[in-house]
Amino acid sequence: MTDLKHAFNYLCSIRDSIAASDKFFLFLDYDGTLAHITSKPEDAKPLPRLIRLFEKFNSKKTVINIVSGRDINNLCTLLNSTDISGINLIGSHGSDIIFASSGGQIKQTGNFTSKESEAIRYLKDKVALYSSEIKNSR
Repeated sequence: MTDLKHAFNYLCSIRDSIAASDKFFLFLDYDGTLAHITSKPEDAKPLPRLIRLFEKFNSKKTVINIVSGRDINNLCTLLNSTDISGINLIGSHGSDIIFASSGGQIKQTGNFTSKESEAIRYLKDKVALYSSEIKNSR
């Protein structure tokens, strides 16, 4: 797997690249946009009419990106039942990316910094008091 720098560090560069491109970029969230919110996340299947739209608009001039807080493997499983191709999948809030051109290879951003790891440990301890849990989806 290839390490990617965190996209936030390159926000201006990404914006400028998109603006200079002759392509149309579409970024859509999965839950609540491409699939209804459900009480059981594994039941959130993509809406068929949107899949048909993807097939219609997916071209060399349009770059479709599905973004989710879900783990990339979970996102792939949910979309696997569809016949869509040529779409970039962005999981774990941008930490995992499958570019349509990569043949399904997952690219991950770097590991958590020590400060991020410390913050996660702190939050896990705090939410445990309320019978909640923070899961690392990687």
